[in-house]
Amino acid sequence: MNVVLVLEAGGPVVRLSGELDDEVSLLGIVERALTIPSERLLLDLRQATEIDEKGVRGLLGARRLCEHAGVELRVADTKTIRARLDHYGLGTVFEITDLG
Repeated sequence: MNVVLVLEAGGPVVRLSGELDDEVSLLGIVERALTIPSERLLLDLRQATEIDEKGVRGLLGARRLCEHAGVELRVADTKTIRARLDHYGLGTVFEITDLG
């Protein structure tokens, strides 16, 4: 899993690529992103190729961290990731953003 934190006009963006299989790294970068004053955080999963249970736990943990901080979490995903989230019964848990 590769992780990059960038600051865009709308707020921090965490870009993840490859296999989402590292809960600890995901939560660490989300905690870091939440130190940037913003009303929202975007997880950009468009370059992610797969997600396993650790990645799902990481996404759920990111959601909890954002809720605790009062920050809206939005997710940009792919059909592959959306299908996996649906498989885990989480297809409607995240606010999905279409980035085109």
